[in-house]
Amino acid sequence: MASRLWSELYRMNTYTRTTTITITEARRPAAKIAADLMQLHVFYDAPSVSLIERIAEEAAMLLRDGYFGKLQCGFKRAGVVVFVLEYVAHGGGRIDEAPGQVPGDHNLAGASWFSFLEFSPAWWRLTASQRDAYEATLPIQRSKGDPPTLASGVYYGNAKSYSTENVGVSRTIIRTRL
Repeated sequence: MASRLWSELYRMNTYTRTTTITITEARRPAAKIAADLMQLHVFYDAPSVSLIERIAEEAAMLLRDGYFGKLQCGFKRAGVVVFVLEYVAHGGGRIDEAPGQVPGDHNLAGASWFSFLEFSPAWWRLTASQRDAYEATLPIQRSKGDPPTLASGVYYGNAKSYSTENVGVSRTIIRTRL
């Protein structure tokens, strides 16, 4: 009888895995975002090194807390995106690639730098006061707005994944044809 009871209890058990992501773990993919942005700085003189550092720390905080949705960093001309690095959060455990291979041959005459952040669904489950309090801790104070418009004739390429066991981002380069 007792063995049957244990057998029934054993079959009824379910397991839940919870993961705590540390800031150290989240900084790994964020550092690779920073390395990509540093290539932009070298090739196109934007963004500034201090802004790259703040974007990386913002990304690490948001990845750690599950609020990173999508980050776009690039250049637009006349309000339309002509070149952008797009990072989308994922749960980790994917291939962890080396950063880089950012094209340095794009014509950005008359284009200006931009960065646009979209939060994850978990962000929108917070109350407005919780979001405000959290935003106050971030190294970048962003204004509200709509995502930038892509130029016609863009193409997507050079996908990469920057990942740890529990958190990561996928990078895609979006640019107009040369």
